[in-house]
Amino acid sequence: PKAGRPPARRSSRALTHGLVACTLMATVILTDVDESKLLHLDRLRVGIAGSEPCGLISEGPGTSAALSGASRIAIQGTKNEKKKIKQAQKAEKVRLKAELKLRQERERMLLEIDIRRKLSIINSTNSQSSPYGTFHMIQSAARTGRRFTRIGDLKAYLHSNTTGSGQAQVWVRARIHRIRSAGKLVFLVLRQGLETVQAVIEKSTITDPDPGTVQNATGNILQFARKILVPESIVDIRAVVRPAEVIMCSQNELELSVERIYVVASPSPDPPFQIQDADRGVTENGVRVLRDLRLDNRVVDIRAPSHHAVFAIRSEILYAWSQFLHSNGFIQIHTPKLLKGASEGGAEVFLTNYFGRTACLAQSPQLHKQMAIAGDMRRVFEIGPMFRAELSHTQRHLCEFVG
Repeated sequence: PKAGRPPARRSSRALTHGLVACTLMATVILTDVDESKLLHLDRLRVGIAGSEPCGLISEGPGTSAALSGASRIAIQGTKNEKKKIKQAQKAEKVRLKAELKLRQERERMLLEIDIRRKLSIINSTNSQSSPYGTFHMIQSAARTGRRFTRIGDLKAYLHSNTTGSGQAQVWVRARIHRIRSAGKLVFLVLRQGLETVQAVIEKSTITDPDPGTVQNATGNILQFARKILVPESIVDIRAVVRPAEVIMCSQNELELSVERIYVVASPSPDPPFQIQDADRGVTENGVRVLRDLRLDNRVVDIRAPSHHAVFAIRSEILYAWSQFLHSNGFIQIHTPKLLKGASEGGAEVFLTNYFGRTACLAQSPQLHKQMAIAGDMRRVFEIGPMFRAELSHTQRHLCEFVG
């Protein structure tokens, strides 16, 4: 004690409470803290603070340190519990991710097994040694010697004799438009642009690669046709042309009796829409393909015969018009489509950046046709695109057209 100040008096009860707090702190440190222990600790603290000599306890430095230490332990225990919860949540995420990966791997393996099961139908050595099969990637490394016949030219082979039996044998490469199975027969509708022909795979002997032998592979080829062939596949077919009355094809006087068939290319297993749906007319009932979906998949859309016919009709009109003008002494010219300014008044132009300078798309070939006439060309014409920046929603105004 300092000079002039009497020593502090502490009762035995104060010392006892201090020892209890210190013992409690040591016990909490040595044991695993959980919520029940923390609650028990709080109750003990309340009991100690609410006892009769509480003022003596608060005044003692040892007791205050013990209580603050116990509080820190309680906070640390809460942090540990939160950490355990986070670890459990993280472990649950890892488990779910592993389950998802395992499920995806299982689905992939099942798909692989299904593909292998389908391909087991095909001759595994070489599709050329079997009357049916699937081509490997065509790399043009060797010539096959085949001469393919257009569907539109098959009528010329109807009465020719290339097999010695009064029938013609041809190779045809085309798309499968439709497939129909009936008993021991499989009917294929083959398509080349606007031309279609019916091909029949029937229960009969199939010619072997060796001309002197035949093998009865019909059962397998029928199974191949039913399980492997899908619409929009490209196939090579060797067949015999024979007369027949067919209603739903452009070649309605003949059909092809299939001898050999090979898949050259297969379409996506999930096409955006069916060609038959895109080909359906406005007044017909059934599924209709929306315009946005057709434009997003334009390559598939123009395979539909009705849409393909639009381009064919347009081509014939342009050809007839050009032929008429040529027969009347006109010279066909081609004028620039990138100009420095507008070539005629009354129409807005599309502006574009031409290497740091402003240019516009040609509204019409009028200016250059006048220049050609001034250059002693008596009659000139051009069939080409024109561009006009006219914002409208009518059928009489187009931003791009051919004139």
